[in-house]
Amino acid sequence: MRNNKNKLIIHLFSIFITQYLPRGIIFCFLFLWGSILNSQDTWLHTYSPFYIDDGWYDVEDVIVCLDGGYAVNGTYVEYDAEMGIEWAHWGFLMKTDSDGNFLWVKADTISFMYENNSLAFVQTSDGGFISAVSGGNLIKRDLNGNREWVINGDFGINSICNISDGNIILGGCQNLNIGLRKIDENGNTLWTQVYQIDDDYSVCKSIIQTQDGGFALTGYLDYEGRSDFDVLVMKSNANGDSLWTRLYDAFGDHDQGNCIIENSYGDIIVCGYVMIPDPFHSEGLIWLMDSNGTTYWTQHVNVDFGYRHFSLLNLSDNSFTALCNSPDGTKVYNFDNFYNITWESVLPGWAAEGDRGFKKLQDSGYVIGGTYPWCSNIMLAKTDDYGNVTAVDDYILKFQDFELSNFPNPFNPSTTISYTLSESGFINLSIYNIKGQKIESLINELKPRGVYNIEWNGLDLNNKSVGSGIYFVNLTINSRLLKTHKILLIK
Repeated sequence: MRNNKNKLIIHLFSIFITQYLPRGIIFCFLFLWGSILNSQDTWLHTYSPFYIDDGWYDVEDVIVCLDGGYAVNGTYVEYDAEMGIEWAHWGFLMKTDSDGNFLWVKADTISFMYENNSLAFVQTSDGGFISAVSGGNLIKRDLNGNREWVINGDFGINSICNISDGNIILGGCQNLNIGLRKIDENGNTLWTQVYQIDDDYSVCKSIIQTQDGGFALTGYLDYEGRSDFDVLVMKSNANGDSLWTRLYDAFGDHDQGNCIIENSYGDIIVCGYVMIPDPFHSEGLIWLMDSNGTTYWTQHVNVDFGYRHFSLLNLSDNSFTALCNSPDGTKVYNFDNFYNITWESVLPGWAAEGDRGFKKLQDSGYVIGGTYPWCSNIMLAKTDDYGNVTAVDDYILKFQDFELSNFPNPFNPSTTISYTLSESGFINLSIYNIKGQKIESLINELKPRGVYNIEWNGLDLNNKSVGSGIYFVNLTINSRLLKTHKILLIK
């Protein structure tokens, strides 16, 4: 809608200046008008789609969707002293249009466990999304965010990547060992490779497909019996067979690789952080190596410039852009193959902490994820080519009160009903038939705010199967009707 308005304004403005103004003044107007239009192409939006009284948001990744819009995932964390719940974690997936206007948000949760972090996601060829949730679980959604399937897995997932054959590669760990898993877009496992490194604990934090069809990953190695993490980089072939592994040990504390990418020459570059013991603090890490794992150079980034580095991009000129946190806020900066910094920019708030926290746009600029002010809202920014936002919209999306949905729908014989509460209270969740008669009462108890799932197996109050037809789910809090949702049972 904003683009259409811009086109209309440009058209009317061009008629005015060409008809009524001298050429010299026209030139000045065109120059100024171009600056105004460029400023309108950048923005910073904040969103708070879930009620958070005492807690925060963590943003992981951002992708540019097939329709030109953006999707963001992460976790919101809350504390409810009244209900005795400490720091419950609820994953989310949010979608906007190309101007950052909010379209929908869904809770990326599998069960009511208080630990449902949304760790990574990709878009599928049908426009839907596959999200990785704590515990190795996968959620498939359609392009409108509706759940299509859920898989409870045994493979902890921290990073997901679309690959050239139309399938998906997962990076994570299994039984405390770093691993890869290849799946198709329906969630079927094609193969799994797990790499045991002595008796130590290893984790993949970022995975990519390389130009030769293989895979490269980074993460960390946690030595058994020692408080010592080293940055780990591994290269495999197309079947996941390990070709080589490299470790980087800075000062014997917690060193971690967060993102791995490849340039057009086949070189591999990793970003992350290292811990400095005295005084104890973190510094950014950039590590460049060739396709065989031979190090060109490593760079420790001073804490005053930018400490923990989360994401990297390789540009068409083979320079690199990094996303990190700095003492002044979210920092994005560009450097060449020898770590000569060409530009830098600082945005407010806290950078997205996934390995794909920002993207380079095809036309110009970047889209950057994070939180602002600091962690109280989700942040999404569209910048120019140098990471600058020249127009900040006064646009804050406040929380959505209550959500009620089910999956699958239609269903037979059972369906999972999901509901979100933005406040604590006495909850009643009941099933009614089309005549308004109560069929089943699923929940009738005090509940804290949060995200819940419960299964209805098509049985009534007398534990007898009900027939095919339309039913309604009613959600009330303290006897106040919140939502009614229609479901369809087909036998």
